[in-house]
Amino acid sequence: MDRSRLHGNPSGAPEGREPVGATGGVRRVFLECTRTRCDGLNTGIQRVVRNLVNQAPQVAPALGLTSHGVWFDPFRGFQPVRQLAAPSVQRNTHTRSGTVFRLARGLLDGFGCLETMRRVRQQLRQARQAALRPWRAWGGREVQWQSGDVLLLADQTFAWAFPWKDLERVRRQGGQVGLLIYDMIPVLYPQFFKTETLLSRDRWLQWWSRVREEIDFAVAISESVVADVRQIDAGLPPRRRGSELPLRSFVLGADLDGLDPAAQGPEPDWLETVFGGKGGPTGLMVGTISPRKNHVFALDACEQIWRGGGDARLAIVGGVGWDSEGLVQRLRQHPELGRRLFWLERVGDRELAHCYRRAAALVTPSWAEGFNLPIVEALHQGCPVWASDLPVHREVGGSVARYFPLDNVGGLVALWQRAAAGDNPRPCNFHWPDWSQSCQSLLRQVVDLGAESRRP
Repeated sequence: MDRSRLHGNPSGAPEGREPVGATGGVRRVFLECTRTRCDGLNTGIQRVVRNLVNQAPQVAPALGLTSHGVWFDPFRGFQPVRQLAAPSVQRNTHTRSGTVFRLARGLLDGFGCLETMRRVRQQLRQARQAALRPWRAWGGREVQWQSGDVLLLADQTFAWAFPWKDLERVRRQGGQVGLLIYDMIPVLYPQFFKTETLLSRDRWLQWWSRVREEIDFAVAISESVVADVRQIDAGLPPRRRGSELPLRSFVLGADLDGLDPAAQGPEPDWLETVFGGKGGPTGLMVGTISPRKNHVFALDACEQIWRGGGDARLAIVGGVGWDSEGLVQRLRQHPELGRRLFWLERVGDRELAHCYRRAAALVTPSWAEGFNLPIVEALHQGCPVWASDLPVHREVGGSVARYFPLDNVGGLVALWQRAAAGDNPRPCNFHWPDWSQSCQSLLRQVVDLGAESRRP
């Protein structure tokens, strides 16, 4: 990883260079944020999209650009978005998991109807988009694309009827299309999406095979993701354009945008129950409950400590994801729930900052990640990090975090025991870009990649 991006020059570009938009080429960058604007979630992708959209208007002028968000309205086309508000609490990303909806979906899938229904629904949405397209000019606010524009697909484009035809329109009018890549986990680790058919390996490959032909370039959130993309592309046919996809990375910001210093106030009473008093050091997990996040591993480590007569506490912050019914039942019926095990489903950034500051460590035993934003959030708040030994975790956490293998829980148990013995220093002098610097880095990469993708 280029450590120059972690200090005063977050883009890694030469100091003193002229504004990137001053020599022609890219002049306007539009950040597509439809799902984040409409869903109101606050998990990894939504946090990234929201921060980039909110920072872009302030950062872009210094680079000789204009930039802001856009969302797609089927009735009016791409519409401007000036600001995305942070949700006050974390919602479940899969609120219908384990409900009648899931049972009905399983029944339809068993009869072979589910995929047909999805395909029909997608065709109906596409037909509606096509029928409405000629009438959009009457709305008066649709973005008018021109040479020097980039539409950066910064949000999720794989989980709904994305307006691919409108991307063709961008290019016909002289613009370019870029993609922000968060990870390629469904292709490389399909075992974590057994029932989440939208993220199945086949569907993800179909999406990637299409999107890599539709875009001019891509930006990944880590060098590890860049390597994953190159690995997958090596097994696919060459792009129709005959050239390798221009691809670079940038780093995400570490600050919690939902944290209002003017409204800090006193700590909530429940923080003392979770993090104070006796009961051993509290490990904090942050993220949606799903197989990839490996909450089971941390719970198993705690249970091993408890059986041995030791003390440890585990606090889980996050909503219910997919394929997690067994773990959810285990948590809700656990005899230590409310004593040494805590599950906090709805936590805003203000409370999350308190959690980071009070926790013995952020515990992240993930099997796979594209970046793992809580690592830099925790370190930024002075919270130690215990992470599974993944290349991307070492890329992000560097020498500041502590790592454990996933072949057994012994390594994580040892870290908990060291913390109980007082060997758990809190990070100091940790430097990482904030979201303003992160957005600046992204826009520089967009400009450079836009120029690269225009070369013959």
